[in-house]
Amino acid sequence: MNEFIWRIYLILTKNETNTGLYLDTLHQKFIAAFPEMGVSRQRIGTPPLYHRNATVHEQKHQHLKH
Repeated sequence: MNEFIWRIYLILTKNETNTGLYLDTLHQKFIAAFPEMGVSRQRIGTPPLYHRNATVHEQKHQHLKH
C-alpha cells in the first residue's frame, strides 16, 4: 500500500519536480485501488513522510523513480 502511494505520488509530481496539486488525484486513485480502506485525503496525502520514515526501502524508491 505504501509503495502504491509512493508510486502514484511520483507519477503525479513528475518525480517530485512539481509537488503542487496532487492530493485530490492521489486520493481518488487510492480509493479506487483500496475501496475498503476508506481513508481521508490527509491520511494518505504525505508520501514524502513515508520516504523519510523509510517505510519503503531506499533502493525501492530509486527503482520507482526510474
